[in-house]
Amino acid sequence: MLKQYISYFLSIFISTSVAVTCDFIERRFGEPLIPGQPRFDPLAPGQGWQVVKLENCWGMRVHAVTKEQDPRPARVTTTSWTATPQQVLSTIQNYHNALGTNIMLWLKPTTYALQYCGILNSLNTGLHVTPQWSKPYPWFVVSIILPLPTSTLRYVDVPSENSADEDCKRVWAFGANGQISASDYAYTSLGSLYFAMENKMEGEIEKEHDKYMDPPPQLGRKDGAWFAAETSNPNTCVVIDLTTFPGLLP
Repeated sequence: MLKQYISYFLSIFISTSVAVTCDFIERRFGEPLIPGQPRFDPLAPGQGWQVVKLENCWGMRVHAVTKEQDPRPARVTTTSWTATPQQVLSTIQNYHNALGTNIMLWLKPTTYALQYCGILNSLNTGLHVTPQWSKPYPWFVVSIILPLPTSTLRYVDVPSENSADEDCKRVWAFGANGQISASDYAYTSLGSLYFAMENKMEGEIEKEHDKYMDPPPQLGRKDGAWFAAETSNPNTCVVIDLTTFPGLLP
């Protein structure tokens, strides 16, 4: 841990990039790293790690694992994607994966995706979406593809003649076609995503309340609208920012 502190301070003072673990970032949140200084804010620029808006990420997948399982094998690590429109259609229509022919599909990180995962509900979004699970199990694995140009990884939809199909419209899922690298992935738990989104929603209410406080609080729920996501290198972390995530009802 001492080594990470030294590397972290070097990254601030001489503008270097530094590998910092998610554990380091999560443990420091809300604390002043130097006595008398402002509290540590993982979203502040120039701290040596990447900060990414969730809505700018290419896609996300959630994998169900049992509480006792090691979550790492459930992470998506594929770097070559070859989905076709027909495979996407077949997977959407084959809910129980008969014959094991389904391919992996992705959701764009939208309010729909978070409602499908059980993190949001129709009161938050105004959408009528049936969640995949009865509740967002916190130990489930979330694989995220970080922002990419569409020339690198292409969204693959169902064939155009099926685009009005009710099943397809309900799922809003996509296949992937293209080549990416292992470093384009980040991983977290569904619990981390859930609590970050809860902080965002509570923070919107809190901001209105804080207008009438003098001085305003230094730290509140709105400051927790982020989560730390591990990359393919367990010693490197990406901070995913939810502060501007769109589409929530007031």
